[in-house]
Formats: sequence, C-alpha cells, structure tokens
Amino acid sequence: MYQEDVENAKYEVSDLDQEVVVTGVPQSQRVMKLDNWANAGFGELLMRNIVARSQYKEPRRIQAAVIPLIQNGWDLFGHAETGSGKTAAFVLPIINHVITHGEPADPRCAPVGLILAPTRELTGQLYNQTRKFSDGTGVTVAKTYGRYRMEDNFMELERGCNILFATMGRLKDFVEHGRVSKLLSSEPLVPNTLSVLKQMALEFFSFTNER
Repeated sequence: MYQEDVENAKYEVSDLDQEVVVTGVPQSQRVMKLDNWANAGFGELLMRNIVARSQYKEPRRIQAAVIPLIQNGWDLFGHAETGSGKTAAFVLPIINHVITHGEPADPRCAPVGLILAPTRELTGQLYNQTRKFSDGTGVTVAKTYGRYRMEDNFMELERGCNILFATMGRLKDFVEHGRVSKLLSSEPLVPNTLSVLKQMALEFFSFTNER
C-alpha cells in the first residue's frame, strides 16, 4: 500500500512546490503555518501513517498553509499545482476530526466527510490515498462512482463510512435510492478541483432543492 510513497521519498520534492493560493480566510489568520508534523496535533496512529509509513518527512507548502486553518474551523479554497500534496492537506484534518470526536461508522452510510471529484479516476486516487492515512485508525472510507457495479457499490456503502468519495452522477443516484443518509449534515464538504466546483454545486443543490 505504501510502496509508491517509499519510492517517492527518495526524491527531494520541497523545491518543486510552487506558491499556493488560499482564499476565504482573513489575511491575519494566514500567518499560521505548520512547520513540522509534531505540531499538527495528530494522534499517534495517524502520525505513524504520515511519517513512518507514507514517508512524509515534513509538511509540503499547501499542507503547511491550510492544515492549521482547517483545524481551527475555517472554510477555505486552496489552490496548488498537481503533485503538491493537496489530498493530504484536506483529508488529514478530516481523519483527525473523526478520530478525535470518536465518530462511529454508520451502517446506513452517513459520512462525516464528503469529497466530490469530477471523474471516477480521480475519485479512486483520492480514496486510495486516504486509505493509507486512515489505515488502523478506525476511520472508514468508501467510494462511489459510475462503472462500479451497482450491487457491489451498494454493499460497500452498507458497510458504512466516515468519509465518502464520490462523483456527482452516482452520488445523486444513491441519494435518490436512500443509500446515503444524513448527507446534507456531512461536515467537511470538499469539492476537488476548483474548475468544476461551480457546476457541481449547481447540480447538487438544484437536485436537493427539488426533493
């Protein structure tokens, strides 16, 4: 599960990080930076998965910028280049939230975190990366997207999940069939990739307003 991370750790990546852009947060709050993982406030099991298993030696620029803000309850937009560590920047605080608050996996699939992505490929990548960070912590993750056999996908959701990764079309189908309960009370909502945010939001809220 961690072999790719171990291989990537052989290369110096910090110099490749471009400047990140964070909006939605007052400038006075952006002085908070995560200079090392020890200051993140994460528990032992999560830290093991980040540092020992995934070989994340220190926070990347986007992670250093947004993790403290998310941990302090700010809603924000973060923009950074592909490969800059954005996934960890938003899923680590969600995993930590579930661990800290002891959220159980709901057999009806009532996720605490909902992460939306425009394609099944990206949904799968985000899901797999989050499984690495959540392994052994008790935090459960699930995925739902098109071309995933419906019956098998139903079974995965019925096992429950704390964090759900989804494409909009399949998510809409499952909400209509009552397979994802308490969806609108999910706390962290993370539309992935800013370019599709507006369209996904319009589709989602147009659908929910009709219900």
